[in-house]
Amino acid sequence: MSTDPEIGSDAERGAQGVVELIVPEFAETLAFYAAIGFEVERLTADFVALQGYGCRLFLARDRAAQRVHGCNLRIVVDDVDAVYAQMMKADASILREPSDRGYGLRDFSVIDPNGFVLRFAQVINVTAS
Repeated sequence: MSTDPEIGSDAERGAQGVVELIVPEFAETLAFYAAIGFEVERLTADFVALQGYGCRLFLARDRAAQRVHGCNLRIVVDDVDAVYAQMMKADASILREPSDRGYGLRDFSVIDPNGFVLRFAQVINVTAS
């Protein structure tokens, strides 16, 4: 199991259907979720993984999001490149191309017709630097 705070645990990386809220700052948002019973699983400068009520919730800092409330739904799959090929055949609107990320996932994002982001991810092995 990974203990690297930049990567997170194997359970966190493989968690299915996690909603990630895009927020301009953490302090107030984190205080709210802590007050209603969520606990911090992992905290970095731009990311918080919370657990509570049998689910996970991610908060990602994006200072440009000050007036826009955004979120994405992370869907963990076995073969992210196969899902990407399916999205290309469906002419889905690709927001971010597949890439191996330093946080232990290979992922890409698409936008649905209403502007919501679906992030498809595959857990990968990463090496500590």
